[in-house]
Amino acid sequence: MPDKDIESKLISVLQRDFPVQSHPFESIAEQLGSSPGDIVALTRKLFDDGKARRFGAVFDSQALGFSGTLCGVSVPAEELEKCAAVVSEHPGVTHCYEREHALNLWFTLTAKAEELEGELEAMGRRIAPCKIYSLPAIKRFKIQVTFNADTDDLPRPQASAPTGDTDPCDLQPGDEEIVRLFQGNIPVCAEPYAWAASQLSVTEEDLISSLLRLKDAGALRRVCVILRHRKIGFTANGMCTWNVDSSRIAEAGRLLAECPEVTHCYERVVYPVFPFNLFAMVHANSREAAMEIFAKVSEHAGLSGGQVLFSTREFKKASMVYFA
Repeated sequence: MPDKDIESKLISVLQRDFPVQSHPFESIAEQLGSSPGDIVALTRKLFDDGKARRFGAVFDSQALGFSGTLCGVSVPAEELEKCAAVVSEHPGVTHCYEREHALNLWFTLTAKAEELEGELEAMGRRIAPCKIYSLPAIKRFKIQVTFNADTDDLPRPQASAPTGDTDPCDLQPGDEEIVRLFQGNIPVCAEPYAWAASQLSVTEEDLISSLLRLKDAGALRRVCVILRHRKIGFTANGMCTWNVDSSRIAEAGRLLAECPEVTHCYERVVYPVFPFNLFAMVHANSREAAMEIFAKVSEHAGLSGGQVLFSTREFKKASMVYFA
C-alpha cells in the first residue's frame, strides 16, 4: 500500500481511539497491513508536516469536576483584536474565534465547576463595557471531533455515537498526575505507555489499568492524535444554530448526532440577542460544502430557519489544562 494511502487511513485510526495497551503501534500496523516502525515514522511525519498538533488524551470536563460554557460577545471592530487577546490569556479559554454575526467574538471557557461563574464575572470586568453572553449546554448530544483525511471531493468527519451528560467521577490517588501528563504531548514512540509510566514512577501495567478505569468511568474519552483540521483540508468551520420547540429538541438533537458530518451537538440557553437553542458544529473544505452539509443535516433532523456562523479568524485553539 502506498505511503499516501496508509497515511490517510492512519489519520482516521489515530483520531478515533488509540489502543491503550503495551506496544500499541503493533496493533495499528496489523490493522493497516504495515510494520510498527513504518507506522511510528508516519505518525511522526504528521507532526513534522504540521498536520498534527498533539498526541495525548482527551478528557471529559464534567467527569473531572469542571464545567464549561460557550460565550458570545459583541465587540467594536477596532477593539476586536485587543479584546480577543485579553480573553485568550485565560488558561481556561481553549477556543476563541471571530464569527460573522453581531456577536462577533466567540470563545469557550472551562473552570472548576464551583469557580466558573466567578471566572465569567472576572472576565466580564476585564473586557467591559462589552457584555458576555454565556450559553452553557443544557443537554449534550454529541462531542466527537474525528476527521476523515481521505482525498475525496468533500472530506467528512467519521461517524460517532451520541454522548450524554457525565457525572463527576471519584478520582483515585495518582489520577490527577495521569491527567496532567496525558493532557500534554506524549512522545510518538514504540512504547508510549512505558515512557509515561516512567514519568509517573509506576509500572506500565498499572498505568494502563488506571487509564482503562478512567475510560470506564467516563473521565477519559480517548487517547488520540489531535489534528490541525485546516492542514488536512477542513478550512470551513461552521457553527450551525436553530430555534427548536422544546417538545422536539431532544429528537432533533438525537437526529443531528446521527450525522457523521456533525462533530458537536448541544442544546444551549437562549438570549433575545441570539434566539437559537440547538447548536451543531460542521467542518468542510469550503463554505459551499459546509452549507450543503447544513442543508443535509437540517433536512435529516426536520429543521428549518437556522443559520450558520462561519469563523473568519482563529485567535486561540488549544487543549484544556486541568489541575494546573
